[in-house]
Formats: sequence, C-alpha cells, structure tokens
Amino acid sequence: MRHLIHHNAWRLKLNREQLNRERLLAALCMQESTGWKDRRPNYEPAFYLGGKFANAPLVNHWQTGVEDALHEAIGKLVASSFGPWQLMFPVAVELGFQGHPFELADPYVNIEYAIRYINTRCLDKGLKGLAAGGDETGDGAVTEDDLVLQIADAFNSGTHLDRFKPVDYMKRVLAHYKSPTLFEDLAVLPDWYPRRRQVEGPPEVYDEPEPVGQEGAHG
Repeated sequence: MRHLIHHNAWRLKLNREQLNRERLLAALCMQESTGWKDRRPNYEPAFYLGGKFANAPLVNHWQTGVEDALHEAIGKLVASSFGPWQLMFPVAVELGFQGHPFELADPYVNIEYAIRYINTRCLDKGLKGLAAGGDETGDGAVTEDDLVLQIADAFNSGTHLDRFKPVDYMKRVLAHYKSPTLFEDLAVLPDWYPRRRQVEGPPEVYDEPEPVGQEGAHG
C-alpha cells in the first residue's frame, strides 16, 4: 500500500507546501479499513432501496435478470462500500466507474476513485483558506490541521460545506495523519497480488522519498 500511495498522491489537487498528500491518503486508508487490513465490503442501508441516499435506477439495473431469490443480495451489494478507502459503489459510478462492484475492492482501482472523490467533492468546491482546485485564497491563514480536518469531513459525509461535522471521525483521521508509524501501519500487498505499473510524475511532485523494501517499486 505504501508504494501505491506514493505513486498516486501527487494527483490530488493540492501542493506539498499545503499538506503531505501521501500522509493524507494513508490516514484516510487507516481510518476506513485499518490500512487495508480489514478487507470486507460494508453494506450501507441508507444506499439501499428506500434509503435516504438510494440510487434506485442503479439498484434496479443490477437486479435486472437476476433470480428473485438473489434480488436482495444484489441490491445490498450495490449499496456497499469497498476497498482500502471504502468507497460506496454508487458514488464511484457517479465519478465514472463502470465496472462490477467487487472491482472497487482492488487497491489500484480504489485509489483512482478515492482521489477523484477528494478532488471533486472537496477540492473543486474550495476549502476554508483555499480556492476551488486547491489554490490559496489569501483571505486568512489556514493551518495544515485545518485542511486535513476539512478533507476528512468531506470524505466521510460527502461535503465539508454543511452543518454536519463527523467530529470523532475527523479527529481520528488527523491522529493517523500525525502518527509517526503511519506508513508502517499500512497493510503490505500480498506476494501473489498482481502489480501494475503506475503513472509516474516528475520527481518534484512527490511528498516523500521513494519507498524501499516490501511490495516492490510499484506495489
């Protein structure tokens, strides 16, 4: 997981002078799936038929042609979150995902849509002290902790602009972000897991040195 984060974090619409993007992704991963040590999907009733956030056409699409006995199971699968960053399948579809729900459990797929989620749901809307896209507004100082907390808020609840604040969640993400053992606490991809070459950025875009050791250069 360490290598995967290293080779993707630079695509967040923030710069490394504002916060450490690799630590941000790792902290969210720790909070959502204990660094991918917990690999179970999580069913969210609010996304199932009749729920507050249900996408009925999407659920019905996946239930079409399925035996009646399996309708509920398929519907709950569609209303679940997957992977290291526990992304909801309906949310990933909104962000352009076109695969099977279980494909979101693949860390290489999951990180792609986790980054899209942070960029579109949070950074494109602007943060306190930052304009849309992550540029500084100059209208007041904002600390690194403030940015982490705002992004954690949006990642958990879908937006940082409403009155609802998942305070405990936000504090836990910040604690992970500051942990001296953050990267060591991440799961290691198993030896059998297929490695995929990542899109490389120029050297100056990385927040941390190239990881060495387990998982290989692109694990």
